[in-house]
This record gives sequence, structure tokens and C-alpha cells, in this order.
Amino acid sequence: MYRKFSISFLCLFLALLLGCGALVYVIDPMFHYHAPWTSLPPVTTDERHQVGGIAENFDYDSILIGTSVTANFRASWFDEAFSCKTAKFTFPGGNFGEFIKALDMAYEDHEIQRVFWGLDTNLLTAFPQESTELLPDYLYNDNPWDDVEYLYNKDVLFRQIVSMLYAFRWGPVPTVDDLFAWENRYEWGPQAVMKVYGRPEPTPMMGSDIFSAETSANFQIILPYVQAHPETEFYFFIPPYSIVFWDRVYRRGTLEGTLSAQEAALQALAQCDNVHVYYPCAEEEVICDLEQYTDPIHYSPKVNQWITEKMASSSGLTPQEIPQAVEEMRQLAWNYPYEELFALYPPQLPPET
Repeated sequence: MYRKFSISFLCLFLALLLGCGALVYVIDPMFHYHAPWTSLPPVTTDERHQVGGIAENFDYDSILIGTSVTANFRASWFDEAFSCKTAKFTFPGGNFGEFIKALDMAYEDHEIQRVFWGLDTNLLTAFPQESTELLPDYLYNDNPWDDVEYLYNKDVLFRQIVSMLYAFRWGPVPTVDDLFAWENRYEWGPQAVMKVYGRPEPTPMMGSDIFSAETSANFQIILPYVQAHPETEFYFFIPPYSIVFWDRVYRRGTLEGTLSAQEAALQALAQCDNVHVYYPCAEEEVICDLEQYTDPIHYSPKVNQWITEKMASSSGLTPQEIPQAVEEMRQLAWNYPYEELFALYPPQLPPET
């Protein structure tokens, strides 16, 4: 009797084990094995676990890549504007190591016609980080044996799949086009921006070359990658941070260094035959409209869509046009009436030191 019970228990255990693995395989919230097979709404908030699967298993010929300021784009906007099929690879707080790893996976099995790349100022003015330690190896390698970490992952079974079923039954129902978009999780407007801003104490303006080493190090990564893929058109844009960001760098004394880093980046990229560069930073009606921001750098989907339209409507800046574009940002940053803004909306955090 004990032997019969043991065998029954073992069979039940194995059936449950196989059932759990099969459930994860079929629903596959991380897209590790395939693009969506079911009508269940996808998980949209787990970028680092999902981008590897998107890179390997989705059907696309173009890529949108960047950090969290790029996440509120919709791939469908690029599909319509450029007559392409776009996959979105965005990483909150992402670094060049993560970008390159995802791009390498894409190039293995896809012919990439276009890459739309958000080149953050905060990345350009810092030494590059190439760590991929936040990317789970079992979702980015070709080793089938460590897939047990995914197939029998309690977070996948009891959080991700349950959330998909909940959204299917009770909503809201996101789509693949909503992957990684986060605009519904935050407040917007000047009050929201000021809640997370502490105005720095004024510092004398430093030289324009203070970030030259950082910018150079970043382009030792970016330029070789662009040059290694002449078959691909790269569309680089510098995300338009708000005027509050420019107050920060102005008062920190790094304004000229920041502008110089941006200009150097644009000029280096513009020399490549397969690159288009865009600088939507100096649009006063955009960056000074704090209704479109949730903090000093993150902007609303309305701005994302405007950037898409701007890129689709022109071939980008020429090397000769770049200095004037950056000069317009310089004039705005130096001459903006910051005191009037902060009299209306005082920063809520203590001054930065």
C-alpha cells in the first residue's frame, strides 16, 4: 500500500511539474520560446526579462532602443511613419552593454534595416557602463538546461501569468504595442516635476571640455558598432529633457560641458554615411511645457509621438547645421527666466549639494 501511494504521489508530482512547465511554455510571458500564441494581454513591465525573447522571436526589420525616456514610444508609430516592422528594446537606466547585447541578438537572426536610438545626455556625460549583470543569463543564452530557472520560476507562475489572466478578465488590457510604456503609473505636470527636484546651489561655470573623456569613451563603443553595420540606417536622437534639467546643469556649472558633449556626439555620428541625427532639445514649446513631464527628464507619450513625426519628416541634421541647433539650446538655457518658473512652482526637495 505504501509503495502504491508513493508511486501515485510521484506520478502526481511529475504531472504537476510537467503541467507547470507546459503552462509557462505555452503562455511564455517573457517571449523566451515564441511570440505570443494566445490572446492574453502581455506583461509590459519586465524589460530586462523580455527583451532577449523579443530580439530572438519577434518578426521585425527595425529596432527602437534606449532607456526609460524611450519607453513611451509605440512601435506602431515607427511602422506607420517608416513603413517598417519595429521591435522595442528599452531598458530603464540602461547602459551600452545592455544595448549592444540586445542588438547583437537581433542581428543574429534578422536583417535590420533601421535602428532608432535614443542617446541620453546622462549617458553621454558619464563613463560607459558595459555590465549586463542585470540581464538574466538563462533568458539570453542558448543553453536549454538552465531554462528550468524560467519554466519553474515562482515569479513567472504566480505573478506574471496571474497578472495576464487578471488583465484579460478585468482589464485594463495592454497590447504588445504597449510593451514597457509606463505613462499611466506616474503623475504629470509642474507639481509632479517639482516634487522630485531640489535646486542646486549656484556653482561657477566650468569649461566646455569637462565631459570630453566621457564622451570619447562612449563613442569608442557606439561608432565601431555603427560602422560594422553599413547595411543598417541608424537614427540617433538626443531626448529632450525639460527646462528644469537645464536649470540643474546651469546651476551646477556643467551647462557648457553638457552642450559640448551633445554637439560632439552629433558631429561624430553625422560623419557616418548610414546615420541620421536629430536634436529635438531646443524646442521651447516642448521642453518648457512641464505638463508633458513627470520629472526633469522624463516626458509624456505626446512628446514621444512628436519626436517620431520629426524624425519621419526630415533626414536629420547635417554637420553644418549642428552648431546652430546646439546654439539655440545654449541661448535658451542661458536666458530662460528660471526665477519666474520657480516662483510659481517651488522645488519640493532640499537644494542639491
